[in-house]
Amino acid sequence: MNKKTNWTILALALCASPSYALKKNKNKIAELKQIVDIASTAEDDLGDLKDLRARLEQAETSYNAAKSNYSNMKTQIDNFGDRIAIEEKRARDAQQSKDAIEVDIQSVKDELETVNGKIAELEG
Repeated sequence: MNKKTNWTILALALCASPSYALKKNKNKIAELKQIVDIASTAEDDLGDLKDLRARLEQAETSYNAAKSNYSNMKTQIDNFGDRIAIEEKRARDAQQSKDAIEVDIQSVKDELETVNGKIAELEG
């Protein structure tokens, strides 16, 4: 072949190669962009997962605190209930003592009246 034809073939080959290489690179770029998009989505999902885990931890902490508060309140209520029962028994015991004392007082008043009556008979 002549020199001019060689240069023309070389020039065409060089022109065709970038076109082929560019198309190949565009496909590779599109593939890489898709991978980057997937990675970005995965990273966002991972961030969401971390947020959800943090919220779950906070919810568990809040639940445990509420459970502890409930337990403390229940203990106080139970103690208060026990104190009420003790005080009710004490009140019943006090009422029984009062009733017994009133019976004794009435007995003493009756005896005093009897003695006053005998004194009045002896004087009179």
